[in-house]
Amino acid sequence: MTGRYATVLGVPPSLIGSVFFVAMFHLGIALITGRRGVVVRAYDLPAFVGVLAAVVLFLLPAVVLKAYCTYCLATEAIALSIRAGSLLVTSSADGGASEEADSGRR
Repeated sequence: MTGRYATVLGVPPSLIGSVFFVAMFHLGIALITGRRGVVVRAYDLPAFVGVLAAVVLFLLPAVVLKAYCTYCLATEAIALSIRAGSLLVTSSADGGASEEADSGRR
């Protein structure tokens, strides 16, 4: 890629996205295998940052370039799905902690 938006601080966005998705994959595996403690928080923050990046990467082609990339739209949809999943995981983790605290008070 060549052009004004081909790199961010000298790093291609595709490399940043690849690192993000690999990290989220590994964090997701850690969540599935039952290592919930710190992993829930570690999953939530990058998922939020991923949504912010998806919004920027959606608006850039829409407003500035006036062109869309199908691959880019697909990865933005995946990033939004990851964030939705992180909200579900975080709320279920918080709900479980609240239920345990309530049962301890009885």
